[in-house]
Amino acid sequence: MLKRLKIKNIAIIEDVEIEFDSGFNVITGETGAGKSIIVNSISFLLGEQIRSDVIRGGENYAKIEAVFEIEFSKNKKLKEKLESFGIDTSENVIIIEREVDKEKGSKAFINNKRVLVQTLKDVTKNIIDFHGQHQNQSLLEPENHIDILDSYGRINEIKEYKKLFNEAISLKKEYKLILESEKEQERFYDFAKYAIDEIDSAKLKENEDVELKDRLDVLINIQNIYEKFNEVVNLITGDDSAIFKLKKADSILESIKDKEKGIKKILPFLKDSIIKLEPVIDYLKSFKYEFDPNEIKSITERIEIIDTLKRKYGNTINDILNHRNELEKKILNVEASRERLNELERLMEKNIEKLKEIGLIIHNKRKDVAKVFEENVKNEFNFLNMENSRIKVEFEFIEDNEGKIDIEGKKVRLSKNGVAAPIFLISTNKGEDFKHLNKIASGGEISRIMLALKSVLRMVDPVPIMVFDEIDAGIGGNTAFSVGEKLKQISSEKQVICITHLPQIASKADKHFKVEKIEKDGRTNTIIRELNGDEVVEEISRLLSGDKLKHVSIEHAKEFIKYGKNN
Repeated sequence: MLKRLKIKNIAIIEDVEIEFDSGFNVITGETGAGKSIIVNSISFLLGEQIRSDVIRGGENYAKIEAVFEIEFSKNKKLKEKLESFGIDTSENVIIIEREVDKEKGSKAFINNKRVLVQTLKDVTKNIIDFHGQHQNQSLLEPENHIDILDSYGRINEIKEYKKLFNEAISLKKEYKLILESEKEQERFYDFAKYAIDEIDSAKLKENEDVELKDRLDVLINIQNIYEKFNEVVNLITGDDSAIFKLKKADSILESIKDKEKGIKKILPFLKDSIIKLEPVIDYLKSFKYEFDPNEIKSITERIEIIDTLKRKYGNTINDILNHRNELEKKILNVEASRERLNELERLMEKNIEKLKEIGLIIHNKRKDVAKVFEENVKNEFNFLNMENSRIKVEFEFIEDNEGKIDIEGKKVRLSKNGVAAPIFLISTNKGEDFKHLNKIASGGEISRIMLALKSVLRMVDPVPIMVFDEIDAGIGGNTAFSVGEKLKQISSEKQVICITHLPQIASKADKHFKVEKIEKDGRTNTIIRELNGDEVVEEISRLLSGDKLKHVSIEHAKEFIKYGKNN
């Protein structure tokens, strides 16, 4: 409830503080006394534009402050809204402030946290329904009609439906993400499979490249030795070789040794050289090497295969094998994604079928509830002498050729709130078309319509405070008594604050305030004070007969109050 309202330096108000009760609070006062200033101040708290020209003459700033006591357990939507803006909800108290400065402009605060005016509007529409010239009625917003009807009919299936709908969004989002990456994954999959096959077909072994190069070095060294040995053998034993020439030289010298004595002396040396070469030749010819020229070719080809894989997949065999394993993991992920796509398709199909099933249950229940709601509101209209007013709940579908459900021969899209959205339409005169609640122009008319709706919905509507400014416009007599009685009934569930000039309404008040103009230090000032006992009687009498208090009007006022308390 609105516990306390403080107004400082607004128009002709210097400093006013009002302590409201939880029940039915009435504010009365003479025309021009300043009731509209109270109304405007509340509207500023609800986010209406506030300009510096509202500041009391001679002052530099103005301020309005309201202290609300809120049971967040009964208004979870408000709690969530406040927490979404980072506003503390640990205590069941909300303090809202609006300030305006001639030079610095206006500021707004909720629980000492500065907020934007739009934030103020978003929050306060969950606290106060303001009926009158300054409208802040949650019932006027079509987006709220779904929750209102579901709460009124206790349609609990909507919780399961919303859970399934959120799951549907998550499933569809995941499916879309996987599907979008599928083409790229297919290209990667083909490349990865080729790479793995190429690496696997090579049958690589750890450090194989090092061992092959070492073996190749050995084989090339052996081949080199073998070739050198053959070259030496050819030089020594082949045609025109060293030993051939030595033997020929020996033969020549042998043929002439008798002709020259010195030849006999050197000939043994020549023969000795020939004899000494024989073991060299024998060694070179007899030395055996385990050497296969084809092995070098095989090793070279193997090294070339490994080098090709290195250029593609890594600097070492370990790098290649690690890369291969990573590719295999990614392939498994791709295959898992394919399996997940299939699973998601099954889950989405199952989810849609369940949504359709529960959505139809909710829709049928809503239609049944709507009939009861329309009838009960009609009864309230009759009670308030609005016999020509009617309300109709119309269901709006979102037609879609891709819709998952058929309603009344139409393809309909499933929305977050079900198959169709209920919208409250109103007709206030015979033969007049039904139109949206927010299209009703008259402040008094909309106030009484809201009063009827609130009376029907008072047990399920979470907004805890109702403020009525123009509810008595154009009414009187028995209708005024009916309005007062209905306000009194609603005040048993919600706090009601009503600015009125009708004694029939004021006589029902739990707490009665009067707005008055006084002169203080040569200046006009508006004050507001709570009335008690005889003061209430006098004010009701004034409302009945005008400024002059007469014995008959006093007695009449007492009867009004007595009737108001007992009915």
